Amino acid sequence: MAGSKILASILEKFKPQPFVNRNLDRPSTPPIYEKLREACALHLQKLKTKDSRLITIENSNDFKVNYDAKEIIYHLPKGKNLKVSVIPTGKYCLMKKTWQWMWIDEYGNIDMESPLLKIRNQATYNLGSELMFFRYDYQIELLKKVEWYASMEDADSMVSIANKILDGKGVIKLAEAENIYYLVIESITEL
Repeated sequence: MAGSKILASILEKFKPQPFVNRNLDRPSTPPIYEKLREACALHLQKLKTKDSRLITIENSNDFKVNYDAKEIIYHLPKGKNLKVSVIPTGKYCLMKKTWQWMWIDEYGNIDMESPLLKIRNQATYNLGSELMFFRYDYQIELLKKVEWYASMEDADSMVSIANKILDGKGVIKLAEAENIYYLVIESITEL
């Protein structure tokens, strides 16, 4: 009996612990960041003007989220529905005022299957090849650091940059009591 308690206490030490990011300071940004942020926000606005369904989604309160399938079904008037496939991108914590990328799990393990790794990798390499007007490699730490102190404007910028790099069709914000979740739209299908 005593041996099993000792074994249990030893095993407890090896149990994965929740991820804690010790330094939440907002990373500095290179001068080109402001142009990147503005270009991606403008791109997102253009997507909204081209596809009126994005405005419909933005204004709808009648939807059901399937987290496992990464889909949201929007129920529209006249019995119409939209199925929206999404990439969970990040969350803004209202209490801590932090942005957190969703390419890690709660234990700090990188999800190697996540399309968001493209964003993280582009931050290290050449973001310009994706956005056409950048000519140099820049270290954009905001796109690499898992979690950091941020404003709501920062969160909006992160998801618009993610949308552009991932060739998304738009973005969705889902607000809960403590967090706002940001999703990049992969596709919209009328049902």
